[in-house]
Amino acid sequence: AVEAGVGEDGPDLAIEIDNGSGDIDVRDVVKLRYEGGSGDLDLENIVGELDIEVGSGDIEGSNVGPINLREVSSGDVDLRRIGGDVTVGSVGSGDLDLHSISGSVEVDRIGSGDVTIDDVQGNVTVGRIGSGDLRAVGVLGDLTVRSVGSGDVSHRDIGGRVDVPSSD
Repeated sequence: AVEAGVGEDGPDLAIEIDNGSGDIDVRDVVKLRYEGGSGDLDLENIVGELDIEVGSGDIEGSNVGPINLREVSSGDVDLRRIGGDVTVGSVGSGDLDLHSISGSVEVDRIGSGDVTIDDVQGNVTVGRIGSGDLRAVGVLGDLTVRSVGSGDVSHRDIGGRVDVPSSD
């Protein structure tokens, strides 16, 4: 486990982890940069930015800051109570679940994994969906999907404009 001391003003540590195959718990830090192979990552109370790339390991976490999720290969990611924007490069065959986001979500591409996004204060934008599915629920802003392959897009309770093409 990786744990940081918490001073009177809250968490006070930024860390960088390059993990091959071990499981890691990270709590009460200001900022985290993580690259993981097959190990799992459990997060809680990361107040600043998360910069993450994961192979086949799983990630779970809550009470985290803005997220730059560069790549999810075959691992699953489940993050809740996100304070800020979420940017996702690519989702391969792993699943991505994002819940309670105070900002917007932008996903470049979804391969064969499924993506669920709910309770978003901003917009949700997805560049390209392959054979994976996208489910968006409770988005206060717009939902925009630029390209859809054989995957399905389902949505409800979208506060803004919905722009989702039919399957290509």
